[in-house]
Amino acid sequence: MMKRMEKQLLLNSFSDIVKLSIETIQRVYNIEYAFLYTFSYVTYFNDAMGASMVFDFFQSSFQIAAILTQVLGNQITWVMFVFVSTFFVSMVFRLILYYYHANDVMYLSQRLSYSIWEANWFEQPNRLKRMILMFILRTQKPLTYRIGIFSVMTLQSCIYILRATYSYITLMVGYN
Repeated sequence: MMKRMEKQLLLNSFSDIVKLSIETIQRVYNIEYAFLYTFSYVTYFNDAMGASMVFDFFQSSFQIAAILTQVLGNQITWVMFVFVSTFFVSMVFRLILYYYHANDVMYLSQRLSYSIWEANWFEQPNRLKRMILMFILRTQKPLTYRIGIFSVMTLQSCIYILRATYSYITLMVGYN
């Protein structure tokens, strides 16, 4: 009687392990599919919007510099102050939104392979181990939104825009 119960318990635990492994493999497959979908979206965005992002990169700094130069050289009214302040805040907010989220996508995609590596994937069945290793290899290259062929969109790029704005303002005020 005891051997029969042990055998049944062993079979039940084995079926639980197999069930767990199948569910785990399905989850890993779904995560990998979501990553590949996201990767294809980022690639499509870079291809479609690369030239526009280069234009936006330069245009933003020129636009902010031009509006601030107009204010610095003239007497301004309350309405003009409100307009310029609103414009400046909205331009900087837009830049931070673009570049913060692009930086966040890059950071999270870099952390993805480390997070998977830190999990207990090595205790899983061989098929799952191979899937996870392939997924780790695929996630080694971070997802990046690009500014055309020139650079990657990060918070550092946003700071470059603001530095360029300061340089343009200094150059324009220096000529007056």
